[in-house]
Amino acid sequence: MRNFIIWFSIIGKHLLKNPLIPVFVVLIPIICAVSTIYHKNDVQSAYRAGIYIDGNDHVSRELADALLKYDGSYEFIEYNDADDLYKDVKNSYLISGFIFPDNLSIKAADVNCEDAILVIQQPSNSIQGSINEIVYSELIAIEGRTIITKHIESLGLFNMADTEYTDRLMDYYSRYLDSDVTFHLLYKTYGINGIQESNDSIGKITFPVRGILAILVYLSALYGAVTYMKDVEYGSFAAVTGSRKILCRFIYPLISSILFGVMTLISLVISGNSSGIWIELPAMLMLIALSSIFAAVFSLIVRHSRIFTVCIPMLLLGSLIFCPVFINAGSYIPAARFAEKLFVPYYYLELFM
Repeated sequence: MRNFIIWFSIIGKHLLKNPLIPVFVVLIPIICAVSTIYHKNDVQSAYRAGIYIDGNDHVSRELADALLKYDGSYEFIEYNDADDLYKDVKNSYLISGFIFPDNLSIKAADVNCEDAILVIQQPSNSIQGSINEIVYSELIAIEGRTIITKHIESLGLFNMADTEYTDRLMDYYSRYLDSDVTFHLLYKTYGINGIQESNDSIGKITFPVRGILAILVYLSALYGAVTYMKDVEYGSFAAVTGSRKILCRFIYPLISSILFGVMTLISLVISGNSSGIWIELPAMLMLIALSSIFAAVFSLIVRHSRIFTVCIPMLLLGSLIFCPVFINAGSYIPAARFAEKLFVPYYYLELFM
């Protein structure tokens, strides 16, 4: 154990002489932090919608309160001045604006309730339809019962003195609002980290951070093995016995992968992709161990550093194609299910699928 610690410290100092390693270890978490902040601000600023209430209509007030509490892809902001709302839409601070009239309760109850709410939008706004649907759904949730009753009255098919019809419709409508009896749509995002609710994914980097970082840990182990092979070729281990050479063959990739493994854990926390220390740490230790063992064994098979170096781009390309970094190729190509098992990052990424 003492020899292991001594050689570990000596080889660690030797590897850190390469300036690229500490630069990468420090720079990548910083890039993740900056990207996370930029992405979060970009998402939040891109989908703002303004609200202005013209008058004291109770439905307008309830609708505005419901939209202000909305937790989703859009942020609704209430304005006290309609002119300010117009200016912010014109200046692209808001993607659109809604002006609720002072008689919205009357217009909403009307069967033909066209032009009940004034919508101000940018000419290039391509998602206004989805924002309108959110406003409309909140309005229906508030005034749905009144609208149903008015609609039945306008049809003239039922005797409104008999409350059986309205009671039955109210029951159906309550099921629609409060239960899972009727049909609903639930949007979910599928990715390497499993299923995420769409609201929870806002503000997180959508780029496959985990997959890229896992491959970097894998490459760092390969780099450590190449460095060991070059040191052997240069005669650095001429006076070292066989058993210690075997130990050093494993320590080189182990130290490199540990450095990048710590960097990966920090980057996952910063980018908001961490699943918790008790899940991430065992998975990372497994990736470090597998990468180090593979690099050490592969260096025994490919005994020349130049040939080993030529193989690294092929291992990198294979990991990017077959491992579930950008897409899960095994879900589309049956042969890829066998090929992906040849690459170490697959076993790590599989834990988070």
